[in-house]
Formats: sequence, C-alpha cells, structure tokens
Amino acid sequence: MAFSELLDRAGGVGLFQALQVFTLFLPSVLVPSHMLIENFSAAGQLLAPNGTATNWSEAATEPCVDGWVYDRSTFTSTFVSEWDLVCDHKGLKPIGQSLYMTGLLIGSFCWGLLSNRYSHAELGPGPGTGSALLVEWTTTRRRAVTMTILGCIYSLGQMALGALAFTLRDWRTLQLAVSTPFFAIFLICWWLPESARWLIITGKPEQGLQELHKVAKINGHKEATKSLTIEVLMTSMEEEMASAKGHRSVLELFLVPMLRWRTCIMSLVMTADGFLQSVSRLGSVIDPLIRMTPHSLPLLVPVVYSALPITSSLLLLLFLPETQGFPLPDTIQDLENQKSAAATGNRREVVVTESTSF
Repeated sequence: MAFSELLDRAGGVGLFQALQVFTLFLPSVLVPSHMLIENFSAAGQLLAPNGTATNWSEAATEPCVDGWVYDRSTFTSTFVSEWDLVCDHKGLKPIGQSLYMTGLLIGSFCWGLLSNRYSHAELGPGPGTGSALLVEWTTTRRRAVTMTILGCIYSLGQMALGALAFTLRDWRTLQLAVSTPFFAIFLICWWLPESARWLIITGKPEQGLQELHKVAKINGHKEATKSLTIEVLMTSMEEEMASAKGHRSVLELFLVPMLRWRTCIMSLVMTADGFLQSVSRLGSVIDPLIRMTPHSLPLLVPVVYSALPITSSLLLLLFLPETQGFPLPDTIQDLENQKSAAATGNRREVVVTESTSF
C-alpha cells in the first residue's frame, strides 16, 4: 500500500491525471470502433426485384449464374457486396471478425507478459496500456471516477461510429477514417510517463523517483520534490521490492488459495461479459460464430447470452470481496490483510490528502 502514500505526497490527483485522461481520449474513442465496425463494413442486403407469382410452393431454384444485385441505398460499398459473401459464401463474413478478435486475444496475452518485463516506452502502445497507467497514477479515492470517465469515452466512441458510418458510406473510406488516427496515437503515447510503481519494483528506483518528481511538478507540488528522496522511497517500498525479487510465474495465480479463487471467478466473469459486450477477447472470438447457429442449435444463443452471464454475476456478487475504498494490493500479504479486515469487520480507513481535484 506504500505507493499510494508516495502518490499522495506527489499531489494526489491533479493536472497530470487530467492530462492523462485527455491523452487517452483518442485511443479510447477509436478502439471500440474497430470492434464494432463489421456491423457497417460487412452490411450487405440483396436487392429483391419486383415479381409476381401465384404459387411459390413448387418454385424451382438454381444457383446464381449472373451475379448478385445489392441494395446500395444505405451503403454504397461493403466487403460483402465487393466479394459476394452471400448464399454459399455467407459463412465467410463472420470469420473476419473472429480473426480480428483472435489477434486481439493473442496480442493481449503476449503484451501482458512483455509489459511486465519492458517499459511501455520500449514496447509502444498496446492493449490495456493506457488504462493500466491511469490506474497506477490515480489515488484510491479518485480511481473509480477516473475509470468511469474513461469508460464513458469508450461508449462515446461506440456512438460516434454510427454517425461516422452513415457519413462515410464506402467501407474502405470508413476503415481509413478509424485507422489513420492511430499514427497520431503512436506519437503522443511517448508523453505518458512510465509507472513509477513498476520502475521501483523492477529495480529502477532512481527512474521511479524521477517520474514522481515530474508528476509532483505538473500537479503544482514542487516542494514535494524535496521531501520525496530516494531514502524515503526505498523505506516506503521495502516490502514490495522484497516481494518482487523472488521468481514468479503465472502458476502462482492458482497455487495461492486467495489468488486462485479470484482468478477462476474473474476468468468466468470476463468470458461471460465478452459474450455480451465483446469485452472478453475469447468471448468476442466465439460470438460471431455463435450467431451462425440459430437454425441448427436454436437454444445455444439464449443459453450463452443469458444463463452464463447470470451465473457469473452471481459468483461475482457472492464470492469476490468489496474493493470500494481500499488501495490496490501490491503483495499477497496485502490480500491476506484485506481478508482478515473483512472477517473482523474492521475496515481500514484510507487517508488521502489532496489539494487538487477534477
């Protein structure tokens, strides 16, 4: 919990955190656009010509030999109409979205492993980097508000995509409009300072102290640079640095009882949430394929979209502890302390001294 105290000395929440949110505005708006753009770039409706028939029960059918005619009144061009992904080839349409989400799933997993070893300046922007830095640099009291603002920006991006799609009705133009701004993101992402917490526990306390001094100056607490010394930092983070020196692996998520229970529940919750909101990468990969099965497996869609989220929500409600008002735990010992405090009914008060707020 010591880093929260160091962050309070650096000014808590102020101008720096506001600039962080502003910097993350553009990527937070564009990322949901890529997840939902298939609804517009893959929209394709065959044009039904006028016709008259007295009896359809014995109507003869044959494969299309002269090509298809599409209704272009809404979208002038989609990749469905360009490559004729209809009839026997309609199964190819959701494959593109599944491949995209598969890449996002693999990228998120690999980026998580790499980000624990290398700084974001060395790796560049990646999945979850911005929100992780925002959490690291926000005090406990303001964290919920800050992440809510970021979530609202995310929702704004989903709404803006609809307006953009009906303005740019060609699928290639639409793809360029939501993709080219990422070049600007690559340029501005270098401004984001590295997590001081990560620098300290990876054996770079001097760099972590420099980042804390930088944040203190931006927040208007220049005097904090005198009290935030390397000795104070090493003393405050002694426990966290000692814990980080040992060898750790992903298996510890399942070997430690406290972590194992939370990992299993959160995995189920995030997978179920992915089926509903395309948040979980695995759920987003499977979702387009599930929507292809209403004729052969009519009960699969309602079971996946209703029973699984309800079950996971009940597990979350019943077995995961309350986190409101608690600092982020840095070590396994912190988790055990939170469990002990909850069992005895003694809630630890978090004292936050701030002179600047949103």
